[in-house]
Amino acid sequence: MLRSLVPALAIAVAVSSSLCQGVRAQPVAGVTVSSEDLDKDGPPELILENEFVRVELMTGEPPANQNEPVTPPAPPHKYGTRFTWAGWVNNVVFKPTNRRWFINDGEHHWHGIPEEFDEAVKMNRRDTGEYDVIKVGIGHCVGSGICHCGSLKVVKLAPWTRTVEDTPRGGKVVVFKQVFASEFGYGYEYEKRFTLEPGEARFTVARALKNTGSKDINTVWYIHAFWGQATTGSGYDHDSWTAIPVKYRGDGPLAGVVDTASCLLNKPDPHGIWGPLAGELLAESWCAAGNRKTGDVFIERMDTPWGYQRVWTYPTTYSCEPFVVIDLKPGETKAWTVERFLGNGLSAVSAPGKAGALDLALTPAGAAAKGMTLKVAYLPVQPETGLEIRASVQPQAAAAGQPAPQEFTAAVDACSPTAPFSTSFDVPVSAVACSVKVQVRKGADVLADAERLLGPGLPSPVWNGDAKGAKAIILSQPDMRDNKPVICPPAAMLQEYFIAAGFAVTVTDPDAVVKPEFDWTGVQLFVVAGTTRIPGQLVARLESLVKDGGGLLLCGPLNLVPFEFSDLLPVAKLVADVTVTGSSPRDGTREFIGVWRKRYQLQPAGASPITVGIPWYPLVFQDVARLQTVVLKPGAATVLAYTPGPDVDPAVSSPALVTGSFGKGRVAVFASPVNWGAPPQHVIFSRLGEYHRKFFVQAAFWTAGVTQ
Repeated sequence: MLRSLVPALAIAVAVSSSLCQGVRAQPVAGVTVSSEDLDKDGPPELILENEFVRVELMTGEPPANQNEPVTPPAPPHKYGTRFTWAGWVNNVVFKPTNRRWFINDGEHHWHGIPEEFDEAVKMNRRDTGEYDVIKVGIGHCVGSGICHCGSLKVVKLAPWTRTVEDTPRGGKVVVFKQVFASEFGYGYEYEKRFTLEPGEARFTVARALKNTGSKDINTVWYIHAFWGQATTGSGYDHDSWTAIPVKYRGDGPLAGVVDTASCLLNKPDPHGIWGPLAGELLAESWCAAGNRKTGDVFIERMDTPWGYQRVWTYPTTYSCEPFVVIDLKPGETKAWTVERFLGNGLSAVSAPGKAGALDLALTPAGAAAKGMTLKVAYLPVQPETGLEIRASVQPQAAAAGQPAPQEFTAAVDACSPTAPFSTSFDVPVSAVACSVKVQVRKGADVLADAERLLGPGLPSPVWNGDAKGAKAIILSQPDMRDNKPVICPPAAMLQEYFIAAGFAVTVTDPDAVVKPEFDWTGVQLFVVAGTTRIPGQLVARLESLVKDGGGLLLCGPLNLVPFEFSDLLPVAKLVADVTVTGSSPRDGTREFIGVWRKRYQLQPAGASPITVGIPWYPLVFQDVARLQTVVLKPGAATVLAYTPGPDVDPAVSSPALVTGSFGKGRVAVFASPVNWGAPPQHVIFSRLGEYHRKFFVQAAFWTAGVTQ
């Protein structure tokens, strides 16, 4: 996901004289455009700012000394055949709190929010088998295969022009434009308009791509954000959260419900998670990020549907990447706008509006009170006075004699991007899920509105319970990285999950666990993840552990040979091993659209504390790519079963999670790897992995006897 940026040749840029001051202007009222060499490579970057927001724009000019030996060496080049150069957002700062939202660490030299047209447009096949291609934002390149960025070489760069315009309200617009034409009949005009108005904690980027040639242009566009919102240093921390609105599928009572859960980020160091979030699950074209400790929030909204989201985490950064599919006939134009606004004072976002963001929560009022409490918070994009909140609460399944929808209003004297308005309403209805409608109005003007299903009984990424220091051992074979052993991805994921759930975790390898000096004192949970090497002498030790009340969680790929003469496991034998590696989509293409159809999904086979509160197929997708079919022993219970996507072959529907008892303890066997198998990176299970984490945490709680 993080590929090196290839050095490029100089590009021709026509620069407005107002942009060449070389010294950043002092902050003044209104909106200013200034310049400063932020990365110390020679050419200055542009700074667009008002009293709330500072936007740093890279110009696309190559380092001044890229072909000269320099002491100390110049920073690594950030221009090449991948990201669109001009108008690359280096960073965004919310000035009242000095929150810098994107990182540029000393190792990788990441720069903010680059964008990329990830499918190169093939124009001509050469005798060598290579292709002449358009890379929108770059120009004419040559590549091989699918012509992914890693294979491309520049043939001819398309020049950029850059100008500044004024808005009627006193704001500024920085305009980047690129024009390309080729001898193969392909051509385009691409324009980006960065607009910042005075007094607003929001800026917009309006894009337009016009096909000026005689042949079709088919590509995908996305933004590749290197997020960072840790309370100290760079990167992100365990107070960081994100929200992407997911729409539940199927024909049950939750069909069509929009889930905007605020989800804490996983950080399975030194690995991460990576995968596509299907367009069929995306309810609305926005996402939000924030930090619960500081209250900072960043919202990104588009006016066009997303083909899919691709999300990933890394030890020092993460990304939520919306993809837009672009298919243009000659003469056609695709126009789309990205709106970003910032603020402080929210720990979640339920819906962005025209001029602000709403956060809504409906919770039971408490043991001493009846009914529920509706909490409403509104963060505006600019200081506001004289607003009104209007709310309506309707029980989803009203019982006989239950009151009609409850209506509430509240006056908002003042609020701002640093001081959101918040209020609570006492709702005299029983503790059931309710349809909640909220509007923020200024006279007849609706600044924000939302309709959400909220309240008890809905899926939630929050688990119930705390392991309270229960001792857990994870058996895993180490990976090698840079000739050094590191924890393998499945063990890293479970280690991070279980620590967050209150377990005291130790990760060990098969050789260490059978040594006489290994400490088994107080172990309540033993987990096998990321290895099939189970020493035979370990089985007797596990039998003793579980018989005395401990728990065993065994994850795929399964090796049952060591248990051949043991009654410990609830499964008797393996029948088959099935993978769908061959259907893996190629990176950066529209092949990710509908990939869930070629994967196995998970469905509950009965009620269990392990699966409660988690959305399963068909509500959302799990996209399991490897499974093993197992034969159950008498008395075993199937908690989860596989179900095939519409296009997967073979159509396996065998048990996925099997549980059983042994003595006083419990055993759970999951017939897929923790990271779903091949391809291993497809393991997000809704947004950035929150339900994947909850599933394994609840499996650990049950198996260890932490929950009933």
